Order: sequence, then C-alpha cells, then structure tokens
Amino acid sequence: MAIKLETVERCRAAFDVLSILLDREPSQREVSKAAGASSSTVSSVWDELTADDTDDGRPVQVAASRSCLCCRKPFPSRSAGHRICPRCKALEAWQAGVADFAVTMSL
Repeated sequence: MAIKLETVERCRAAFDVLSILLDREPSQREVSKAAGASSSTVSSVWDELTADDTDDGRPVQVAASRSCLCCRKPFPSRSAGHRICPRCKALEAWQAGVADFAVTMSL
C-alpha cells in the first residue's frame, strides 16, 4: 500500500521541527507522535527523512529557525525556501494571492 504524499510531508515537517526544537535527531516514536502517523508509516519513510544528500549529490535543504519575511518573528523553517511562517500564511491577505499581499518595512 502506498503512503499518501500528505502523510510523508507531515512526517518530514515533524522531523524538521523536532530536530530544531530538540537540537538533535528525533526518534521515530517522537516523529510518529508529532505527525499523527503510525510507527510503521514513519519507519517506512525514515531513510528519506534522515538522508544527508539528495540522489544527485546536492545537500538536502536544512531545517533551521528563520525569521519570517512578513512578521520578522523566528519560526521553525523546513528549508531555505520556506520563509513565511504558518501564522502569516493563514492571513486572509496571503491566501487572497501574492498580488494582494505586501510586506512593508519601516526604516
């Protein structure tokens, strides 16, 4: 039986956030609990979650605490391309579309 992509993404996000919060590699049990996935599901995707390199030799995107480009508050980011926090993405302006969303900065 194939694992749904949504479940794999939840496991990956849980692994990344826990790695940042715990400052170590989380256990399969911790990821299972945080992702709301069965231990067998986490076990089947564990190699993908803990891989150091992609298939083409490039480094995997590293999870880290980053500042949101909208509110400037730190949040657990999955990768270098993940720069808007979940709270800001939930804003009506963000969900209305990029053309309607603007980041303002005061100097």
